[in-house]
Amino acid sequence: MIIFGLLFLLLQLILVFFKPRWFLITYFIYLSSFLGLFNNQIIIFGIEIGLFFHNMLMLFYFLYQFKKLPDVDAYLNILVWGLIIFYFYGILKPIIDGNSSIIQSIIASKEFSSIFIFHFLIVNYKKINYLFLKKVLRYYGVYLLFVLFLFSLFGLILPAYLKRPGEIQFNYPAILSLFLFVFIAEASKTKGRITGFFFILMWTIGMYYEGHAAILITTLLGSLIILFKVPILYFFRNVKNIFKGLVLLILLLFSIPTGKYIEELSNTGSFRARNLYNLERVALIQQKPIFGYGFIHKSALQLGDGEYTESFSFIDSGYIDQVGKFGLLGTIIYLMLLIVPFFVFPDDQLILSLKIFILQFILVNVTWSVFTFTMGNVAIGLALFILYSRIIERREFDSDRSIIAKN
Repeated sequence: MIIFGLLFLLLQLILVFFKPRWFLITYFIYLSSFLGLFNNQIIIFGIEIGLFFHNMLMLFYFLYQFKKLPDVDAYLNILVWGLIIFYFYGILKPIIDGNSSIIQSIIASKEFSSIFIFHFLIVNYKKINYLFLKKVLRYYGVYLLFVLFLFSLFGLILPAYLKRPGEIQFNYPAILSLFLFVFIAEASKTKGRITGFFFILMWTIGMYYEGHAAILITTLLGSLIILFKVPILYFFRNVKNIFKGLVLLILLLFSIPTGKYIEELSNTGSFRARNLYNLERVALIQQKPIFGYGFIHKSALQLGDGEYTESFSFIDSGYIDQVGKFGLLGTIIYLMLLIVPFFVFPDDQLILSLKIFILQFILVNVTWSVFTFTMGNVAIGLALFILYSRIIERREFDSDRSIIAKN
């Protein structure tokens, strides 16, 4: 398996510079754990390098080709370079503070660096346009829905998706969620809408067994709103309405007598085990609440082995995780960087669907770190590229129409 993994990474190194379209296809195959046939972890000297290798390939490709960045608006430059600044801040901050060596800090950055899928795609917008990505996303989405459907009906599980006997799990349901939002946004005819409804049904049943409840619910509600063109769509066209809605939601949550349920939750074994990690990190945040600690703190190295101890991360606490890494100031700026682009361009059905897609992450991030981990960052990067591809496509169409009108 090590030899296969190294050969695959060598192939990706060649494809990224010479065949970007094929690199994207094989990257999706990699994310799918090679279509579920075997684990996609490529471990060298005890360190998983496959994910980080892909992310660095995409970053270096962008730095090599950044002059090809499309001239859409000033914010696009702020977005792409702002994300890179956040990445290097997360690496350098713990080194400067004396909390980590450079190697440990780089290792801790691998999850966040998956956002560079957006950088790779945006400088390849002439080679990898929205239509091509949509086709790749459709194959990926339909395949994973089929996998969920087989498990739901017959209990069949591909080896790489076997969590434990009788349980299924794959790492990127957020990408599958994006596929649903994109497909349903463009399902204008009756056949497409029926297919979309069937996909939503497969998603709901399959994800119920898969276990990611938060994104199951938000995607279900959001996709049904898009599919049936519920009047609430007009609510999402206005940023002020969205802000008012979030305030009302927060007030509603505080008005519900949640103390009893929180007490019951805090007494569960799973919650107590996770709190061993989270409580120590919360105490550290209180010491540096404004600027955070970057991707790692020396306390993580004292908590034993495991995926949650190789970086300064929180279990099921997305916003606290971000505050720990970037501080309150950095968290606000980072969220604005990712969310603002979806609200600065005129709506069409696709952009509106992407808007609801990213808004669901604001809710999901309460319990699931979708803004700092690969499971969410890849989908966010893809959504950002689809958004800007749509804007580029629209402006090129308007430009061509203007030229024809003059002639």
